[in-house]
Amino acid sequence: LFFFKPKPASQILSGLVGSEMCIRDRAKRKKQEAKDLKIKKAKDKKLRLRKEINKQIEDDAKTFKMYP
Repeated sequence: LFFFKPKPASQILSGLVGSEMCIRDRAKRKKQEAKDLKIKKAKDKKLRLRKEINKQIEDDAKTFKMYP
């Protein structure tokens, strides 16, 4: 017969801490990814608005050139 030697409590607890750390780190990573995505969307919106404003300025400049 073959019997498994039971693990000491310190080895069992360290395993649990490792898996809990993995879950905690995954949650932190997800929060950071969400935060990064929110920042990226804000930057994209800001860039899009700048382009719209610059286009409007160019159009206004053309209009004023047509009517001296």
